[in-house]
Amino acid sequence: MIYIITPSIRPDNLLIVKTSIENSCKNDFSDFKWIVIYDLAVFIIWKGLQEPWIEHYFFKTDGMGGHPQRNWAYDNLKLDGYIFA
Repeated sequence: MIYIITPSIRPDNLLIVKTSIENSCKNDFSDFKWIVIYDLAVFIIWKGLQEPWIEHYFFKTDGMGGHPQRNWAYDNLKLDGYIFA
């Protein structure tokens, strides 16, 4: 399994990332999971990001650069495979 972890405080950019992932995977998501971790200050899941290969999580942090969200994923999610963060 391949996991991509994306911290998000600007969810309006996620549709661009989704398109890039779809093009790279050539629409074969059998061994792929995209994990989007939103800052609780931006409590919104974008329409168009509701796919079985996308998981959504919310995390409150005062940190910067998305590092606390990534660390939360490493500590709390059972990720068995390759991780791209």
